[in-house]
Amino acid sequence: KGDTLMAKQEKVKLNLLDCTPVREPDLKWTEDENGIITLHRTHTTFTDRLAHKITKKPLRQSHIKLEEFGSFLWKAMDGRTTLRDVAAQLKEEFGEKAEPLYPRLEKYVVTLKNNKLIFWILPENPKKAERAAKQSNK
Repeated sequence: KGDTLMAKQEKVKLNLLDCTPVREPDLKWTEDENGIITLHRTHTTFTDRLAHKITKKPLRQSHIKLEEFGSFLWKAMDGRTTLRDVAAQLKEEFGEKAEPLYPRLEKYVVTLKNNKLIFWILPENPKKAERAAKQSNK
């Protein structure tokens, strides 16, 4: 009756494999001589900034050392490569060691996303992908 003007939102199911993962551009990271990545994250929540202002101590930092699988994944997330293509690269690099590849990969990237270390570019947004790839490679 009164809701005829309201458009019903249709839920869209996305396949993560069709999305493009992008490293957060402001996140610092280093690679050691063995190809292992360490993420250097500065804590910048409201509480962290308030504590910094009061105590004059530097903002807290976390250093997250990725293992071989995660390091390869991190370097492959260049803002241009879909997760499907990254999965193929992982399979080629690690073979059976990567198995179970898709559940493991999903868990890994969801954890990275939930911790605000990456973001997603949806398949229908190529301009955003282009901008993100430029930022990611700075």
